[in-house]
Amino acid sequence: MARPDHERHNEELVRLRARVAEYESNTKDKRSEQFRDIVIAIAFTAGPFGFGVPIFYSCISWTVAWLAFIHLIWNLEHFSHVMGRSKGIAAVTISVVLVAAVYSPIRTAYFREKARATSGDLVASDDGKDHTSDLPTLQIGSSVTTISWNGNSDDPQMQTNYDKIHLQMVKGRIYLSTTIRDENQNLIAEIIDNHWIVSSSTASCWDKNYTKDSLEVKDGRGRVVLQVRVLPNIVQFQAEWLASHGGILQTGKYDKNGIKPMFKYPSELYWGERDPTAY
Repeated sequence: MARPDHERHNEELVRLRARVAEYESNTKDKRSEQFRDIVIAIAFTAGPFGFGVPIFYSCISWTVAWLAFIHLIWNLEHFSHVMGRSKGIAAVTISVVLVAAVYSPIRTAYFREKARATSGDLVASDDGKDHTSDLPTLQIGSSVTTISWNGNSDDPQMQTNYDKIHLQMVKGRIYLSTTIRDENQNLIAEIIDNHWIVSSSTASCWDKNYTKDSLEVKDGRGRVVLQVRVLPNIVQFQAEWLASHGGILQTGKYDKNGIKPMFKYPSELYWGERDPTAY
């Protein structure tokens, strides 16, 4: 073999070896990437089931898992060869179908999670007005009966044998504190500066329903014993204090079955949904 031919042959071998090494490196990197995608997909899919993660964060985790799965399938040579330029449309279509399939069970799980909460915060919707100089006002239910308080801010506006109602204005927002007990003085619900807590025992609190600005609580008998809605400078309030010899603070929405519910029940099916026939 002539020397120039020998040199060209050696150069070709070097290029060939370089291409083989590059191919092997790319293959190794691709396998490592596929393994990573598989681990991420499995971990982020199974993780929420084992740790009691709230449904919102579970959805984020499952989204990450799905993106890892799509990335894995996207880079498979067979998939790319078969689908060609249509693989983007296929990925979007499959994702839409998946979202449609899981929407209902996720919505149900979200409602169930919200309904099982035993604490939360009442937040009045902003009406764009300045209520700094307003007096804290208690409105009995949705009636025109109101009680404004201009006394000592540390004193309760109303007090029974065991429970009380305390209102105060802070930076133009009204804050409510109160308690509701059963006939044995067991605490059913407590509100401290708009932060509410209800008993986790169904013997004391059979069910409750709520929105951002409203809370309704049923006692162990299934009777409504507390209704609250917080406005910027007014608290709409109805209650039945069994521990205080049957005291009732209500107006017009009370019958033999007690205070008429403003929400639908059970809350696991109708979380945050008001009963349009109530008022």
